[in-house]
Amino acid sequence: MSKKHSTVAASPSMMRDRDYQAEDDHRTLTRAQEIAEDKGRMAGVRKHHQKMTKSLSKVGSMMKGGR
Repeated sequence: MSKKHSTVAASPSMMRDRDYQAEDDHRTLTRAQEIAEDKGRMAGVRKHHQKMTKSLSKVGSMMKGGR
């Protein structure tokens, strides 16, 4: 199925919003790449992820038991 494209022209403010979003996404992806390439930072990310996963699992278990 093909996508239908809007025939309405984008306003200047919409274009600025799109430009800002693209710029922000670029910064985010650049930072993510920098972090992924830094072994020390990635070790910290993994440690934090494990801590958060454990914490959320505990909360989930408590929620199931309370029903």
